[in-house]
Amino acid sequence: MKKRLFRYYPEDFGALPMKVLHMDLCFDVYDDHARVFSDLTAESLDASLTTLAINAKNLEIHSVGINGRTLTYAYKKEQNLLQIIFQPAIPPHTRFTLHTDITCYPSRTILEGLYYDVTPTRSTSSAYHPVPAVGIPAAGPLYR
Repeated sequence: MKKRLFRYYPEDFGALPMKVLHMDLCFDVYDDHARVFSDLTAESLDASLTTLAINAKNLEIHSVGINGRTLTYAYKKEQNLLQIIFQPAIPPHTRFTLHTDITCYPSRTILEGLYYDVTPTRSTSSAYHPVPAVGIPAAGPLYR
């Protein structure tokens, strides 16, 4: 078996039924958490989009919404997934914007989502390096 350099590769997630067109992210960063407001604009491809599962680890979900449509969602904390169900399904070739309001809690040991970056002891400063935790395709969201 070939050793993998990275944890996730595009082929791990299969074909995507939507294309992400744009993301607007607003971060309010504090010492122990960050509040993240996200607008993800995408377009469904050749099939209706009924559900969307997004990697979501160690988050507090405040709201999830979509422009001009109804949805329900459930945060499956043990599976690290935010499960979104569109009601009715998004038709093929339809543009939509998914709005999320979440709080991320950084980790000192896991370099995914939001994490602490501790500067070596020779320096006097340390800082957060926020990496969006919800809805970034490169981070491995799962689309169904």
